[in-house]
Amino acid sequence: MSLPPFTVTEIEERLDDKFIELHADSIAYIASLNDIQVQDALLELVEKAARTNSGLAYQLGHRLRRAYELMEIETIDLWLDQAIDLFDSKGLYGAVSKLDELENIAQYAKEKITGIAFDDVSGVLEHFVTGLNGRRLELDTAGEWHTDTETLFMPSMLNQFSDKQDNFSLYKCILVHLWAQTWFGTWRMESLDLFQNFDNPQKALDWFHALESVRLDACIQRELPGIHRESERLSLLAGQIPVSQLELQHKHHLTQKHASVDRSIELLEDYYRLDIPQGLYLMGCLKPERVERVRNIRMLKEKDTFRKAIAHLLEEKTGKKASEFTEEEKRVFDVEQLVDPDMPEGFTYQLRLDGEPMPIPDDIQSLMDSIIQDIGLIPEEYLVAAGDGGYKYDKNEEKPDTSNVWEGTYHEEGASLHKEWDYRRQRYKKNWCAVRELDVIPGKSRFVDETVKKYSGLVKSL
Repeated sequence: MSLPPFTVTEIEERLDDKFIELHADSIAYIASLNDIQVQDALLELVEKAARTNSGLAYQLGHRLRRAYELMEIETIDLWLDQAIDLFDSKGLYGAVSKLDELENIAQYAKEKITGIAFDDVSGVLEHFVTGLNGRRLELDTAGEWHTDTETLFMPSMLNQFSDKQDNFSLYKCILVHLWAQTWFGTWRMESLDLFQNFDNPQKALDWFHALESVRLDACIQRELPGIHRESERLSLLAGQIPVSQLELQHKHHLTQKHASVDRSIELLEDYYRLDIPQGLYLMGCLKPERVERVRNIRMLKEKDTFRKAIAHLLEEKTGKKASEFTEEEKRVFDVEQLVDPDMPEGFTYQLRLDGEPMPIPDDIQSLMDSIIQDIGLIPEEYLVAAGDGGYKYDKNEEKPDTSNVWEGTYHEEGASLHKEWDYRRQRYKKNWCAVRELDVIPGKSRFVDETVKKYSGLVKSL
């Protein structure tokens, strides 16, 4: 036999015992429910919020009716956890802003029945993108999926298919198509202003995107045939046109093995006046202004860093300081083109000193690879060693000072963040504990003997 539901008086007494205040309407709503187990579950959520902040509990109570209409108890609990996490970082205002997202959270929870969230698969996707060629890429979410050549911006939720595995496969296909832009040189052009030379810059950009999608689709088919087959399958499952099936007059020029972005630019003039293909799958969007900003900063930094690096190599080779190099000595480096089937163009470059191959550390090789990825070669001006001694390359020079954990933005620099258990809430605080690794300076050699002697009385009782 089930127990009768709580009355208003019983609910008030329970809340009073824990110094929790709710609006009378909130209490009346909980009392109106005929299931004591549901009442108890909702009250436990209010009490959980109160262990963080009484104001948060009051705000949650004000939204309980609508929350229970839209969500299961478990989902309300997860929603509250998100609000508590924001309270830890942004205070009550941040937590209430999360509570105000009630309708969106409910819709999101409904989609998750068949959909899949980026947060749930981001770890797997990060490992996946690490295994692809090219510079290290970050992953993030955005309303429109695109790349700025350093970050791949993905949808926060995919619910296009009724099968979760299909939605996960779609995440991987999107990731690969964005990666392909960075690896196969979509943005390797002298100026991104070329679209402004057309009467309708947006139409020119859209046609360029379509032409590049054809070229990149062919690259993916050669490089990652399994992903390409999956992309084709998902395209047909979604009732859309796979890029490979797009009919273009000069399509073979784009699908040749070593076709570059220059081919898409050349064909842009021919296609600009035609109607843009509709219904193509896995297109995303292009944001050239963001790419140009990120790419220009990276190229300037990498040029400067590379010149410092070869100056340091030359210092080690000659025993001279960089500031003592003559103009002739600064120009002793060149590069030799080598066959490399793993590169999009089929070749790469090797650094040489006085015409002889120069062994270089992995970090400098990665730097060279990134420059080649942006430009397609190592320009002559990059091969002039930095002459000022202040430019000496040091791969550790950008590491933050961790000697004093209480100075500066210590939560962000030189520390790793970990969750910390809060016994009052009976839950973890996210990214609450900052942990650092510090070098330990050797102490006196007699430290151990002195410590044992000092605590000899306690040692016996261990």
